[in-house]
Amino acid sequence: MPDSMTQVLSSGPPGTKVNIAVLGDGFTAADQATYDAKVQSLLLDGVFGNDYYYEDKQGFNIYRVNLMSNHSGVSQRKYDNGTLLSTTLYDTALGIIFNGSWSHCWLEWGANSSTLINNALNTWVPDHQAGADHPQRPELRRMRRRRLRNGTDGCGLAGDRTRVRPRIRRFR
Repeated sequence: MPDSMTQVLSSGPPGTKVNIAVLGDGFTAADQATYDAKVQSLLLDGVFGNDYYYEDKQGFNIYRVNLMSNHSGVSQRKYDNGTLLSTTLYDTALGIIFNGSWSHCWLEWGANSSTLINNALNTWVPDHQAGADHPQRPELRRMRRRRLRNGTDGCGLAGDRTRVRPRIRRFR
């Protein structure tokens, strides 16, 4: 099964709405139905099925990107008080490493994760850069660079206001 993209919520042309791209990592071809069901239950029925997002979902387009990993599951690193205990790596589509540690932002990039994510977005998601440079939609730029009032990004990176990390939910 090749990589693919499905627009699971369409509220208007890509440049006129807030676009959300959901990229799955650690799902083999045999796992894609599970991934599809997770996006449906957690995002569409969960987040967009309740409260604020339910009422305003007409302001969003959601793209589910199905990426084929060679291994099922996610790479993991385990820490104890900041000391690395173990690393288990899998050959996944994005190479993201789950660590479960607040002080390590819950997730870490693999050696090529940034490139792999950008390549997937460039290939599958229309107008994905709109929030970065879109002069007519400055609110999208603000959403991408949201920070807490105390100068951190919420995961121990005090003072680093230039670093933008996508918020990724671990489905497994």
